[in-house]
Amino acid sequence: MPGNGRSGGVGRCGRYPGPWLCFPAWIVAFCLLIAVRSAGAAPSPDPWQAYIAAAVDSAVAGDYPSVEGLLEAALGVAKQGKDDDPRPTMTRFVLQYAYVAQNKMDQAKEVGRQGFHLDVAMLHEDLLPFAHSLARLADNAYTRSTELAKNKEKTAEADQLMYFAADFMMLETAIYRRTEPDGSSESASALGFYGLVLQKQGKLSDAIDRFQEALQVWKKLDAREQQISMGGRRLTLFQERISTGGRTSTGSMGGDNPHIVRILLARNYTWRAEDELDSKKTDAANDDFAQAEALYKQAISSLANVWPNHANVAGLYRQLGYMYEGAKRTTEAEQAYRQSLEMYTTIEGPRGDNTTSDASDLAGLLRKENRIPEATDIETRYGLSTPAKN
Repeated sequence: MPGNGRSGGVGRCGRYPGPWLCFPAWIVAFCLLIAVRSAGAAPSPDPWQAYIAAAVDSAVAGDYPSVEGLLEAALGVAKQGKDDDPRPTMTRFVLQYAYVAQNKMDQAKEVGRQGFHLDVAMLHEDLLPFAHSLARLADNAYTRSTELAKNKEKTAEADQLMYFAADFMMLETAIYRRTEPDGSSESASALGFYGLVLQKQGKLSDAIDRFQEALQVWKKLDAREQQISMGGRRLTLFQERISTGGRTSTGSMGGDNPHIVRILLARNYTWRAEDELDSKKTDAANDDFAQAEALYKQAISSLANVWPNHANVAGLYRQLGYMYEGAKRTTEAEQAYRQSLEMYTTIEGPRGDNTTSDASDLAGLLRKENRIPEATDIETRYGLSTPAKN
């Protein structure tokens, strides 16, 4: 599912020099519809879906004025349906996003006053193309939110965009649940990414629920589960975006792989367990740490069978070490850190970024245990200029 918007939007002006005429995007979309209909060789497209798709193209390209026109046109088509047609409500919700993206808060509030109540029973398979559009919008909102969050002055705006990403995913997964009760790779991917969005919002329990739901779907699709080699390629792609943006530029969701979902689920169990420890909920924390440990070990076993000395395996040992350290299991944390450090030293050399990061983690753990000579030896051996964190 494209998330980076590298192609321009419909009706985008200013792309070419010279006295070109610029028409509103909705006019261009309408002309495209007429052209397709007159061709006669292909079935006529759904005008509402066509306007929505064109609006999403423009949104991904950042051409929000065109988005407005396209969505107004889509709304006009949607209102011609039955009274219980969900399309007007869904169109208005996307329109509100376009207003918020342009900081047109008065218009956004006006659209919101009409409410966004949907009857799930009215969701049908003809809305699957709209689900794909929602996926692209969610990715767009997620990526923009993550970029804005780097600026502390933009935190409120970033949170607002993440709110839309979550709601887009909630609606997308609702469509899949209604139309594909047995699940599909697309619905599993959507659930995985929904979990990631909820994780970003700090809603760890909700994120865990979605990741678990995604794994249940992947389990049904066990033929896809066995595609570890393809899964490994997606793993590498996704890890490059796991801290910054939603889905890979190839069009795959971040959660489009059961192995990735297990890792994300393990992380969320770990973070929730740490929160539970802070709240003196020791039994709940121990249960969540146990869940995280099992998931990390399962992920390590699966990947190591294919890539015994791959950086992804080393990274999993590092995360397992973080989990053990959070659980106050220092002996096991040390073992996991040393395993990761040994692998990264072989892969990157003693001065590689991941190698020195692991060395710092290990030295920091040793200092906490008051094993200062050992910590100093690690720092010297791996060229750490300052004492490791403790």
